[in-house]
Amino acid sequence: MKEWKIGREDAGQPLKKFCMKYLRNAPASFTYRMLRKKNILLNAKKADGSEVLREGDNVTFYLADDTLSKFTGSGGRESIQDNTDTGTQSFKTREKGAGGKVYRLKDEQILYREEDYLILNKPAGLLSQKAEENDYSANEAVRDYLGIHEDSLFRPSAVNRLDRNTSGILLFGLTVKGAAVLSEILRERSVEKYYLAIVKGNCRLQGEYVSYLQKDSANNKVSLSANGPGEEIRNRFTPLKVVKAENLTVIRVELLTGKTHQIRAQLSFLGHPIIGDRKYGGSSPLARRQLLHAFQLHFPDDDRLGKLSGKRIEAPLPGDMKRFLPEDLL
Repeated sequence: MKEWKIGREDAGQPLKKFCMKYLRNAPASFTYRMLRKKNILLNAKKADGSEVLREGDNVTFYLADDTLSKFTGSGGRESIQDNTDTGTQSFKTREKGAGGKVYRLKDEQILYREEDYLILNKPAGLLSQKAEENDYSANEAVRDYLGIHEDSLFRPSAVNRLDRNTSGILLFGLTVKGAAVLSEILRERSVEKYYLAIVKGNCRLQGEYVSYLQKDSANNKVSLSANGPGEEIRNRFTPLKVVKAENLTVIRVELLTGKTHQIRAQLSFLGHPIIGDRKYGGSSPLARRQLLHAFQLHFPDDDRLGKLSGKRIEAPLPGDMKRFLPEDLL
């Protein structure tokens, strides 16, 4: 028998989802059967699994030790609450995976943090999430920064994505509730998202542009057309500075839809590929990666966001872009 007290990070999810995370190696049918047979109880009472967990609830598993060991894959952890420490932790030493690279996050890369949310200024080169098993992504970097063990039932993950070589703002929910709220707000497109890009040529794009996008999954690339077919994408452009000596322009982009590579592909389609973006025609000796930075988010006034409601978050420019755009220009 094991009994777990629900912490803030696991509150807000259905009991059945929590149990399936804990009994990660068990089929769903086993969890439902244990609920029906009262081998899993919520606050010492029978539950059907649909109940939404609250902080302080007790979930009891009346299962044999060998069954717990088999289905949890960890021998039955001693405490689910061990992942609630929110103090800054030293980055754990980890062997570099065949396809991954370890990053040590610094305090200044954390743009915002409270009980439910963390906002990271992701460096270029770091994946938002794993592409392969041995990759090391922003998800692992944040978990290590927070001291969250790999076996923890709730592990923070990015709720938005940036390309590996795009820098800037990544959002994380530190609780089930926080992750759900951020996902809802992003899905509703009520967050204003602004990027900075450095593009080839004297760019005079101004205002909103609509194109139609088709994916080429085999080459991890997209193609655009002016009138379709494909998914509609929209960006709003504002040129900020022309660097005549190097024939480039610093441009602000407001992301109005959220499709794969849409900023990179549309700027290239419109004749101004991003400097350093080899995939979309921006190869340049001036940059080793696409000079694209997710630099600002404006959150709506929304009670669901709590303290984050109405806030504007801004990510400082990376060094390879600062030389083209002094921050006082923004």
